[in-house]
Parts: sequence; C-alpha cells; structure tokens
Amino acid sequence: MKINIITESRRGATMKKYDQNCVDKKRYWYKYLSGAPCYIDLNPYRKRSINLSTVYKELSSSEELIFGDNNNFDNEQIFLKLQCAIAVFLSIITDSKDIVLGIISKNDRPDKSFFAARFNIELENSVSFLVAQAKEAELNAQNTGLLDCDSVASSLGVFPPSGVNPIFQVLCIKTKDPTPDFADFPNGLDLIIDYEPHSKNINLNLFYNSLVVDEKFVISMARIISKITILMVRTPETSVDKICREVLPQCSVMSTAQKSKKTLEQNLEEALAWYPLNNSQRDIWLSEQASRDVQKTNYVAATLRLPNNVNHSNLMTAMQEVIWSSEFAFLKISEDGVQSRHRECRINISSIDVITKLQWQQITFEEIQKWHISRTEDGDGRGDFTLFFGSGVAPILAFRCSHLYLDGWSVVRLFDDVCKNYDKIQSHGFPLILPKNTFLSEIRHDQLLRYSPKIEDGLVFWKKYFEKNATDIPLIEKLADYPQYIGQSGDIKSVHVKLNIQLIERLRVVSAKLGVTLNALLSSLTGMYLLKMSGQREITIAEAGLGRERKQINVKGCFSNVIPFIVEASPEDKLRDLIQKHCSSNKLIHTHGINCFGEFNKTLNLNNRYQEVCVNVLISSKAISINGCELFWSPVSGQRSDITFFYSNVGRNQPFELLVDYNESVFCEKTIALHCRYLTSFLQNVHENLDKPFAEIYIINNNQYDLITNRFNNTGCDIPNDYNIVNLLTQLSEKNENSIAIRHGGKDIQYKELFEKSNSLSVYLRNCGVVTDSIVAICTDRSIDLILFVISVLKAGGAFLLLDPDLPIQRIEYIVNDARPNYLFANHKLKEIFENKKLKNVIKISIEEAKRDYLNLDNFCVDFVNSITPENLAYVMYTSGSTGQPKGVMITHAALRNFLWASQQDFDLKSVDRILLSSSVLFDVFVEQVLLGIVYRCCLLMVNPKEISDKNYIQRIINEYKPSFIHATPTLWQELKNSKLPFQSISCAISGGEVINREVMQFMRSISDKSFNTYGPTESTITVTGVEISEETQPANIGGPIHNTQAYVVGARL
Repeated sequence: MKINIITESRRGATMKKYDQNCVDKKRYWYKYLSGAPCYIDLNPYRKRSINLSTVYKELSSSEELIFGDNNNFDNEQIFLKLQCAIAVFLSIITDSKDIVLGIISKNDRPDKSFFAARFNIELENSVSFLVAQAKEAELNAQNTGLLDCDSVASSLGVFPPSGVNPIFQVLCIKTKDPTPDFADFPNGLDLIIDYEPHSKNINLNLFYNSLVVDEKFVISMARIISKITILMVRTPETSVDKICREVLPQCSVMSTAQKSKKTLEQNLEEALAWYPLNNSQRDIWLSEQASRDVQKTNYVAATLRLPNNVNHSNLMTAMQEVIWSSEFAFLKISEDGVQSRHRECRINISSIDVITKLQWQQITFEEIQKWHISRTEDGDGRGDFTLFFGSGVAPILAFRCSHLYLDGWSVVRLFDDVCKNYDKIQSHGFPLILPKNTFLSEIRHDQLLRYSPKIEDGLVFWKKYFEKNATDIPLIEKLADYPQYIGQSGDIKSVHVKLNIQLIERLRVVSAKLGVTLNALLSSLTGMYLLKMSGQREITIAEAGLGRERKQINVKGCFSNVIPFIVEASPEDKLRDLIQKHCSSNKLIHTHGINCFGEFNKTLNLNNRYQEVCVNVLISSKAISINGCELFWSPVSGQRSDITFFYSNVGRNQPFELLVDYNESVFCEKTIALHCRYLTSFLQNVHENLDKPFAEIYIINNNQYDLITNRFNNTGCDIPNDYNIVNLLTQLSEKNENSIAIRHGGKDIQYKELFEKSNSLSVYLRNCGVVTDSIVAICTDRSIDLILFVISVLKAGGAFLLLDPDLPIQRIEYIVNDARPNYLFANHKLKEIFENKKLKNVIKISIEEAKRDYLNLDNFCVDFVNSITPENLAYVMYTSGSTGQPKGVMITHAALRNFLWASQQDFDLKSVDRILLSSSVLFDVFVEQVLLGIVYRCCLLMVNPKEISDKNYIQRIINEYKPSFIHATPTLWQELKNSKLPFQSISCAISGGEVINREVMQFMRSISDKSFNTYGPTESTITVTGVEISEETQPANIGGPIHNTQAYVVGARL
C-alpha cells in the first residue's frame, strides 16, 4: 500500500503532470527552478524513511488495537483512517475546512488512475463521518470513471493559484502496486506508505522539497498523523474538535514556523524574476543540477565558456597539471554511459569525476543521478570535483567541487591557473554558494560570491547574453552595481613573494636540528611572528591541510584538516622550546583534528586583524607526510580572515613562494609589504635566535627599533617665553583692530570692541571674587556673548566650564554639583530655573545683569595677567558619559599653551582665515576653534550645529561665509561631500573624533590646500596625534604625537 502526497489543491500553485521522458513538457516548475549554476536545486528533494510501526508502538500501549492480528489486518480500514488523519492534520495546519485529496486507485491503468476525495471538515464531525466521506468518494470514482492527474485538477478547479498556501493543500495518492518515483514531481511533500504483512512493518517514505519544508517539520508531521490515527481507531465516534484539542499545540508550533517563511509560490515567483532563462540554457544545467540530489554538503560551482574547437583531452591535461602535482583518481562516463577507472590514486585522498558528453541531451536525468548514487553506495565515495563538458548556447565547462575545502575564490583561482595552461579558454563564470535548505527569501548579499579572474569580461558576456535572450537582467545589474557582493567587507588581494633557495636551505637545517618537518617549522614560525606583531600573550591561528590518516583511507570523501593552535609565549621562553612545543601539539592534533573549515571558523569566531588570525600554512610537493597525513596543496583562502598566509613549493631545489591574501579594506599594500619583509627577516634570522628569550627577539632591524623607541617620541621643543595665552588674548596690534572677530546671525563684532568688552568683563569677574583656579560655569545660548565670557574668564585668571542649555536639566545639575563651580553665569530664563535647583555653594548671576554692570569698568590690570602661572587651570571639560556618568577633566594653561602652539606649526593660520565654528560647546574642538581663532586673529563663523546637516542651511553658510578652516567629524565631512557644494578657498581641512574612511579623506584632499586626520581624548587636551593626509595615507593612520607629547601603543597588560 502506498500513499503519495503532492502539494497541490483546487486553489494551490500552478502544476501540470510531467512526462519524465520529455524535457519540453517540464515547462512550469522547471522554468522557475532552473537558474544560473548553483543558485537553485532543479530537483531539491530529500528523502527520509520512518518506520511507522515503531512510532505507533511508542504512542500506543496496544499495537493490536491499531493493526489487529496477522490474520485479521484490515488493510482498507487502516488506509481510510490514514486518509482521514491526513485530512484532519491539513485542516488544522492550514486552518481550512475544505480539503481535497487526490487518490490513485487500485486499477492497473497508470494513465487513468486518479480520483478526488473531498473532505468537508467541521469541528462537530465524527471519525465515522469522515470515513464515510472517503468511502463515498471512492465509490463515486468507480461509477463515474477514473481520470488522469490533469483532468482531476482541472475538474476540481485546482488551477490557477488563488493565494492559498500550496505547501499543505495536497493531493493524496494511493496505489496497489509500486508507483513511479513521485520525487520527480515538483512537490512540497510526497508520502509513500508501504505495509509488509509478514513483518507488520509500516514504512513511511517521505520525499520533501527542501525549498518548502524542512526535515524537522516532516518528522513532526508523521508523528502527529500517527497520533491522530490512533485517536480515530480507539474512539471511532470521537469528534474532530476533541482530536484538535489533543494535537493542536503541536500543530500550532509547526504552523507558526512555516508561516514565517514565504510560500512556495512566492519563492518561485522570486526565482523567475531573478533568473529569466530560456529552454536552451535550462537544458544545459539540467543534468548538472540533478547530480546534486545526493550531496551531503554544500557545493561550489562555476562555469568556463569554451571556444567551439576546444580539445577536451588538452583541457584535462591542463586541469591535471594545475590541480595536483601527484596522481589522482580519474573517473569517466563514456559515450555509452559506462564507467571506467583510468588511473588509480596512490591513496584515495580525492578524485575527479568527469562527464565528457558533447551533447547534454544525451545525458538523461536518471543516468547521472543513478551513477552518483551507485558510487556513494558501493563505498567508492563521491568525487570532490565534477567536471561537465557540454554544448548548448556555447561550449560550457561546469565545475562542481566540495565546499569542505574549496570556496568560490579558490575555484576561480583554479580556473585562472587552467587558463594560463590552456590559453584558449575564456573565463566568464560566477562561482556561487547556496547552503542547503535555504529559502530564496533568506538569501543575503554576503552569500552571493562573485569572483572571476576577469570579472569585467564576465559581466559584459552575461549581460549581452541576457539582453539577447531575456526581457530583463536584474541579477546582472545587481552584480554590476554592488561591489559588496565580492568578499565580506572588501576585496581580497594577493601578494606573492619568492623565498630564495638559500633561505629555505637554512630553514631545512634548522628543522633537521630540531627534529621537526619543514612544514611544521614554517607553521610555528608564522605563528610566532604573528604573536609578536599582535603584542598579545597568546593568539589563535588555524593551519589547514587536505588529507587524512593512513588508517582512514577507505573512509568516504576527502577531509579538510583545519587545526586550531593557541600560540602562546612567556617573555623568558626560548624560541627553540616554543617551536618544539608547537610542533608537538601539531602532531597530536593532526591525529584527531579533522574539521570543516567553515564550521571551525564559525565556532572559533575569529576576530579581525591580529587578535585572532586565521593562518593557512600549506606546502605542496610530491608528498608531504605529517604523522601519517599525506597533504596536498589546496588553496583555502579569501573568506577566512583579513589576512591569510600560504607557503607553496612545487619541488625540492625550487624557490618557495609566500602568498599573502588580505582584505583591501583593512590593510594597504604598504602594510602587507612590511609584513612580507618582516616575516622574511624573521625566517632569515631564526637560526641566530633559537636560544634567545622570546622577549629579546625583534622582528624589526636596529634602525626601526631606534625609530620606535627614540625618534618617534622625540618631539621635545622649546616654546617662546612670551607665548602666553592671556597675553595673546590681551595684546592687539593696530592692523587687527578693525578686523571682524566673530560673525553670527547677521551680527559682527570687531577685535577692538571684543577686547575692550572682555577687559571690562574680566574686571567685573575679579570684583565678583574670581581668582586663579576659580571655576566659572557658563550656560547660555550660542551667541557672541558666549565667546566673550570664555575670553573674559581666562583674562580674570579663572577656568571656564561650558554647559549646553539644551542638555536635560538633570544632567546640568549633576555636572554643576560634581564640578562645584564658584560662579554660574546663565541667561535670565535659565538662571530662574537654576534658582529652584539644589546647587551646592554656587553663586548664580544672570548674563544680562553682568552685561549691565561691567560696561563702565575700565581698570583692567595687565600686571595681574602676568601673575597667571602655567599650572593654573584654564578650563574644565566633561566627557559625554557614554560609558557611565560624565567625568570632568581639568586642563591647565601649560597644556593648552602647548596645544595651541603645536597646532599653529601644522595649520599655519593667518588673520585672513575664516574658521567655521560648527562644534557643540560640549566637545573640546569648540575650545580649539575659539582660541585658535582669537589668538591668531582669525574670523570666527558661528553656526548652529543642529542645522549643519541641512543641505539648504550649509549651502547658505558656504556661499555667504566662505570658510577657509574647517574642523569636523567624518560624519559631517560625509554630509558636506554628499551636498556637492562648490567649496572654495579651503586652506585647511581637519577630521577627528571618529574613524575616517578613504572616501572622506579623498574629498578633504580635493577641496583644501592641506588636510589632517587627528586623534586625541579629552584628557590629552583636544589633540595628541595627527597626520597630514596624502594619497598614500590609510584611514587607520592617526599619525604621530604633536610637539612635547609622547604616544605609546600598549597591550592589555599595561
């Protein structure tokens, strides 16, 4: 007895019966599912067999209650109960009362064997009522005649789809004799139930579409149907309502899980939109896709477009020369479909499967599938590579390989090498990965790998082809427009460095002296080098090799040995001991450490750069043996980490090659060149360093060591004695008197007026009681008065504390109580608010009152200015509090004086410069902009930082004010870039406060005479390091320390 379920209903998705022998009739779902290579399984079915007798026995205390004894087994009753159980299950899961099941009758006519059983399921229906419906349907079919599948579907109004989820509205099919393989129908689910009376075994064979349902759902469904059947047999008069109450909790979970995915109809519509292929192209990939039905792991595929006169024998010779230098198993399907083994692999590490059919039409769907299945079942193992040659639109070489040890990047690198060996091949392939059981709706950009040695040519070829054969080309446009399809966060580049024979021979001597292999020595030394570069006590690296232990020769498949190593060292450990320790671990782990690279990388969660670096140390030669493992060269690169190291060699007496793959968005060419130079130097000096403690081994040379330890921080210089901040804010030459000091909101103030008012206001502050180191808080709106009070507080000898009136009053209250300023100046409105707050020992004065009282004061004393010492406070700045409560930082006159003097050496401000005052008072860049501008008699252009991102506002500012000096965050620079405004006369552009990117750096250079990237925490007085941006400057470069400042890179231990 067999039951088959197909995912269709009278309102289900479009489906027609398929003739397996005629590809042209497969015009519906195959049209949807046949796509660019490796995107979609053409026949994405998985098989799962379950012994239902065991399930029933687990769920029922009496097996005879279900099946009866051997002499009285009621075949028909059990089948009817199963039909009803399936109908009830589908009703629950789809929340539908109308369920249509298609039944295969017991007659022997395969072309006229279908009839329909319609169940109207209400909660009050009894089991007997449902069984009666099933019997009536069969009786009606016998009286009216049997139909084929198309006629049944048409008569029931199954087509076209009308929005019902096609996963669970199904046709149920039964037959007396074994049915054809219904897995060739493009269904969501096929159920075939076999009963063996002599053993009382019921086997449920489940074929399910992995694009629609997953294995867990299928197994759960079988158990629930079993439970419903038991309830029906035990209590024939029970109602559907009681059955629902019994099983509904489980069904609800399943229903929720499935409804979160797109329906099959939606998935197929998306597939059609992405892959508009014609019949010829579909036929080309039909056989290649069928071969993936039995795969156990993800696969990578790619294509090569071949010239019409390609010689397959020459191509195979080129492939053999490229892939391995040793022997390999070579299997071939000849023209008559007979398998033959041409060459035996010495140890069956890997094999190449080759199908050399010149016409795809000669390869049947079943032929390839059966061939793969037979190879899997007879213990020979499935090949790690499969090459398909075919002619269709153009001669095609399709390449499929196990994702266990090759990724898309490696496939293209392999193709590139083949092209060099066989120069007539043109590469236009897109190697792509689609994990098993992946819904189209779940595919993300980072799962689409688009690598090609000639990617531009590939895009042009495919675009022309699609323009000729399809109405639109959305996929190609996506690939052309989005460079992030390539790699993870940036393009992967490679650098090759040849290691001379003399160096390798020196290393061979060292390896013999230590009793380790050359491969193990190189792996260990690379780890030690990276440990040195990281500045950590330990790092994790990964060594990848292809092979297995000798005792595992007969195991199916080929393993990728990905071996994690914790490289650690104490300062006193000798290099000799560290190498031997690493190599001992190497031998131990090679015995047990057989891991998939992807799973290893995911589990280890490798970080970027040097914290945990994934390193592949692979040496290829005729045969390299490590503890019984024969290793062959296999490029495992590109998607693993931001930097990956390889060693390769084609034979003894040949120079080795160091290959470094790196992420271009993380490393620049100069950095990688330094890595290569330092690593080579480290290898060159290993013999002399064997007995040195690890802490005394330096990768850099003496000149570089002196640069880092001495010259880099040799920034000491003398500042002129008369360079005093308060003096600079007091003395004014005649040529600057009439220059505009501040411009804000249509109002200007000249330097003469600004200095006269600040002198009077400083006297007022002194009369109020302000002395040296007095903290004066200023809380007012953005105006000329704000800068006036800043200058006046400094002239009075006090230290200013700037408060933003837009801050929450609770935050202001916290800062004031923490800083305990002697005075708080605020506008009248804010002063009234502060009067009601509990501010400890703070004298509150309104700015309006101060302005009224200080105007007539003119007894400013220069002698007092000279009494301010470098150790006195200049200002107090509070941090943002992003890691907790804000913290106050006290900056002295000495620190501020050094910063202003050092900045002028680089920025070279002149009195004609116009400084854009765009920073908030909460950031110390505001102090820089104000004091640099006033000290060097520039014009301050005060703007509203809240409106600076508005394009119309910034356009008006740029056109009206024409700033020449801008210090802003990379975020603001990006907005300025996006505004596409015509900047003119920018003498100096500065970025700081955030990580900058290359795009912003290029923009800053394009609009200014000189530009800088700076860094400095609040505690270090605004800026501590900086670098002038040039064409070669990298985004990570924050430059060196400014004058009279030292900078150190320290590890977590310091």
